[in-house]
Amino acid sequence: MLALLDCVLGGMAPAHPTRTYRYVEDRRPGESLASMDNGAGDEYSIVFSSAGTYVRGFDHYSELNTYGQSDTGEL
Repeated sequence: MLALLDCVLGGMAPAHPTRTYRYVEDRRPGESLASMDNGAGDEYSIVFSSAGTYVRGFDHYSELNTYGQSDTGEL
């Protein structure tokens, strides 16, 4: 399901050869994990549990990504 959603939201782009999707049911008692890593610096993880859902993502082209910038915001 997540792979389909990623294709729809990602514009049906061809799959990157190193992209991996993973779903681990019962990663811990009462907790499941879904994740994607495209092998090019973009990834997300979603944890499902009885306490709620946690989503974390990283897009290396995002303007919010400050990796490699100086204190002035310059590269």
